[in-house]
Amino acid sequence: MLFCEPNRFLESEARGSGLGRTLAERLVARAKALGYARVYLDTLVDMLPARGLYRSLGFRETAPYYDNPLPDMVCMELELDQCDCASGSAFE
Repeated sequence: MLFCEPNRFLESEARGSGLGRTLAERLVARAKALGYARVYLDTLVDMLPARGLYRSLGFRETAPYYDNPLPDMVCMELELDQCDCASGSAFE
């Protein structure tokens, strides 16, 4: 079973522009098209806008999928066979 983990780097001046959503939507759609089963990511507890974005795309919190020493890390996953990321205007 294939899974992927995106890493994110968005300059502070680009935050709030919608670029993060566009990148995340395209990444999820591409991962599904490539046959990945799920997407995992991690963020921090205090990164509320990012966590809200991920939840709006269908991600849910999950147990850590690797050993990370940060105590305030939040792991999330998206089951690609349960999302409509290859269809619908949000992912085109």
